[in-house]
Amino acid sequence: MNQYFLQKDLEELLLTTLPLIGIKYITTEKQKKNGTIVMELPIKTKYGYVPTFALYKSGYVRVLKSKKSLHPYQLNKKYKCEEKYMNNDFKLVPYTTVKRALIHNRLTALVYLTDYIMKNYKEYLLYTNYESN
Repeated sequence: MNQYFLQKDLEELLLTTLPLIGIKYITTEKQKKNGTIVMELPIKTKYGYVPTFALYKSGYVRVLKSKKSLHPYQLNKKYKCEEKYMNNDFKLVPYTTVKRALIHNRLTALVYLTDYIMKNYKEYLLYTNYESN
């Protein structure tokens, strides 16, 4: 079996399994066309927010709304990188910047986001699933 097809099958399996724990897909047609997946949890936190997450085709994984905040932030790991710019004297000046490690593999991004959700929202999900049964 081709590794590409195996990866696509695993991705489909994960996408169909996530709704079983209450995760809802709210991706619009335009977002789907752009390769973005947007999902939200079936909970409302004590601050009144419904946690929402997005996976982008570009490789970014973001929290759009979290437990405590409406300010989006990136989940991708950071790394330091040396860069240079040219000053007014035409000399190259080095400086250190921080970049994000992009996750271009959709299956890896889904697993990464699922791991984040289970680590940070497990108590909410367990309580919600217990209430619904």
